[in-house]
Amino acid sequence: MTTTWFDETLYPFYRQGIRVDGVLYKGQTKFQSVEVIRNERLGRVLCLDGVVQTTEGDEFYYHESMTHPAMFAHGRAESVLIIGGADGGILREVLKHPVKEVVIVDIDAELIDICKEHLPLHHAGAYDDPRTVNLPGDGAAYVAETDKRFDVILVDSTDPQGPGIVLFQALFFRNCRRVMKKGGLMVTQNGVSFYQQDELRDAHHHRLQVFKNAGAYISPVPCYVGGHMAFGWASDSLMLPRVTQATIARRLRQSYITTRHYNPEMHAAFFAIPNNLKPLLAEGSERTGLAGMVASIAKRLGRARKRAARAVPRKAAAKKPVAGRTAPKAAVKRAASKGPARGRAGAKAGARGAKRGTKAKRSARSRS
Repeated sequence: MTTTWFDETLYPFYRQGIRVDGVLYKGQTKFQSVEVIRNERLGRVLCLDGVVQTTEGDEFYYHESMTHPAMFAHGRAESVLIIGGADGGILREVLKHPVKEVVIVDIDAELIDICKEHLPLHHAGAYDDPRTVNLPGDGAAYVAETDKRFDVILVDSTDPQGPGIVLFQALFFRNCRRVMKKGGLMVTQNGVSFYQQDELRDAHHHRLQVFKNAGAYISPVPCYVGGHMAFGWASDSLMLPRVTQATIARRLRQSYITTRHYNPEMHAAFFAIPNNLKPLLAEGSERTGLAGMVASIAKRLGRARKRAARAVPRKAAAKKPVAGRTAPKAAVKRAASKGPARGRAGAKAGARGAKRGTKAKRSARSRS
């Protein structure tokens, strides 16, 4: 009997293979190719464009790690926005909290239907919850246009390739900040930190351009090749790593939420950044600081130009003769030979005549 393998070739230098014990779905949506295969150890596996997205065996590592740090750190979230997340795992975890509304926006409506049918353990009926508002569409366009406001935003997106790249840039983060309530925060997936270092560094840089506070944390996800998965966070008012372990423990205990990976100790451990990743975040911060410095200098130069432009008409107005008044001949002669008098003393000298003009000029020089 021939063994069939699914070979993921996300990286040109490394690959992983998953034994295919059955094919549940294979097709093409408007946006991507979709495969749902079955594996003895991993259960059902969702693959998009040849890349493993999630498996029944380990999905809780990812979905709990993205959802609960933000939800428990906030502590009072009533409205949540999920961008991406068609498989329903993030939605399922969010709905464990006492939220009033969860809006989920994924660009691929066909994929949502496929996941509803073939990944029942992922969504666990979450799409049928009355608090769920399913709005298939462009997540970047949604945050640019909606009038709704959210306590927590979770971006369960693809990697920054093709159309998905906009979900990692400053304009998108700025629009997310626009729809965020006071005290709100957002969390985004930021790739496998060992292999996708540019993704972590660049997204951190863009978040810092928009939010007062931003950072990253990590968690293992077994099916993702390359080690720890990185998650980015941002907020104008909350420092996610500073929410104490005791606070998380109390809120988790009071919630009666059951988890398989997340706990107060893991929450604290998420923010212990390995030494090899610290330079990436530092470089992103430095780039933001340099960009901010350049923007500040440009802003000051712009103000100086505006002040100079406003000053020119006032000087011109000061040189105009007063209607009905003629300066003495001596003052006119002096003005022609020496140039215009400086300041108010020079103006008085012109009115008083040539005899006192010299005295007035000395006074003007002493004030300048």
